[in-house]
Amino acid sequence: MKYTFLIAWCCLFNTLVTKAQSSILLEPSKDNGIFSKRDSALNLQSNLPIILPASGAGTRLMWIPSLSAFRVGTVTGIYSADNWNADSIGRFSIAGGLNTKATGYCSIALGSSASATGNNSVALGVSSALGLDAIAMAGATAFGSNSVAAGMFSEAQGTFSVALGRGNISLGASSVALGSYAKANGDYSIAAGSGSHSFGESSITLGQGLTAYKYGGISMGTFNNPGNTTVTNYSDYSYSDRIFQLGNGVFDSLENAIIYSNALTVIRNGNVGIGNTVAALAPGERLVIDGNVSVVDAAKGIRLSANFSPLLTKTSDVFTSGAYQNLGRWGLFKDTDNFTFGIPAITNKTFRFVSYNDNSTISKTVLDINQNGNVSVEGFSKLGSSAPAIKVLKLTGTTAATQGTYTSIAHGLSLSKILSVEVFVSVSATVKHGRGWTAYGGHQFDFYIDSTVIQILNIAGNSSSILSKPYTVLITYEQ
Repeated sequence: MKYTFLIAWCCLFNTLVTKAQSSILLEPSKDNGIFSKRDSALNLQSNLPIILPASGAGTRLMWIPSLSAFRVGTVTGIYSADNWNADSIGRFSIAGGLNTKATGYCSIALGSSASATGNNSVALGVSSALGLDAIAMAGATAFGSNSVAAGMFSEAQGTFSVALGRGNISLGASSVALGSYAKANGDYSIAAGSGSHSFGESSITLGQGLTAYKYGGISMGTFNNPGNTTVTNYSDYSYSDRIFQLGNGVFDSLENAIIYSNALTVIRNGNVGIGNTVAALAPGERLVIDGNVSVVDAAKGIRLSANFSPLLTKTSDVFTSGAYQNLGRWGLFKDTDNFTFGIPAITNKTFRFVSYNDNSTISKTVLDINQNGNVSVEGFSKLGSSAPAIKVLKLTGTTAATQGTYTSIAHGLSLSKILSVEVFVSVSATVKHGRGWTAYGGHQFDFYIDSTVIQILNIAGNSSSILSKPYTVLITYEQ
């Protein structure tokens, strides 16, 4: 009987609410609950004022049939006391907990100080959902339409954006910010990690302290060196943009500063740089490497397949392969039967071997081969395994001024190492001869060698034509 009366009572007052656009206070004396329904359809076009049995601060449960809205919990304080007043209740909305507010159409606010002001929005915990169809929870704010924000201080500001974690901000349309204090500024961008920022359209950052300014750019790792900070999108990109960066920067605790660095940089034209030098950060070739290259696989190596200039020297000359062509090219040429070292047919071009000091300065030239085929060897020469390693020493001087006398010249060699000696006297600019030449009178000389000098003797009575004449001594000696 009691239940039947209670139901009838609720139905009666529900009908009165429909007509008078006012609320009825129900206070059941038993813990049997409350049942209420409308006998007629809700008039969505009605703008008649809502009359509530209570407003301002307080603890209450309210079902407002004229708005199909529900409130349960408590509102307090000067800033939240009016959260459940008639002008702060959205149609089809639900608010429960402490100081919650649901003013949006079909909105839900549950928790403590949750606020759902956007239509079809949901706010859970200490959070605010301001955008259309937005969801906010756990201390976050969802500003953008269809946005989702979760985590203390996180904000989803862009349309269709997502911000999850602590202090993350998704500004761009359809952007995503994840982790801690990450920021996705560009439309369709993703920022994940700690303190990473994706500024460019469709850019991605994954790691700590990263930045990606360029359209479609990706930065991974830690504290990358971003270079040009101009933000680009799909319509104003450049082929010099850094579109992939692998950061290896660190925080220097001694200097209390961040050292920004890239281990790998790829620019939009496909060039790749390895290292953090100026050249590696803006590679002008397909591959620029700051440092040495090591190949550890015994079965593999480095292959250069270009026909004419796969390997550049420090200047304009090149090492090349393929056909013999183009005057002035240095070359390592391979044909069917030969492997050829090429020298440009240009004066003063030389193929040179040198030895280096520890500091990479040149110690001395070991071997020179010029474009004419002339060979200069600094050390000893050895032809065959059983042959001695030899050198040739050239000495010059002038013969004695009188017949029957001699002149001496020091050789500076060990007498036991000397293999042969040849002496030539220049009679004129066009004629020179060796010792023992007696076809004409007045040209005879002889010589001998000891441990320190070579003596050249004008033969008495038969050397008048070679007095005070230039001579050349050639000494062949072994190592």
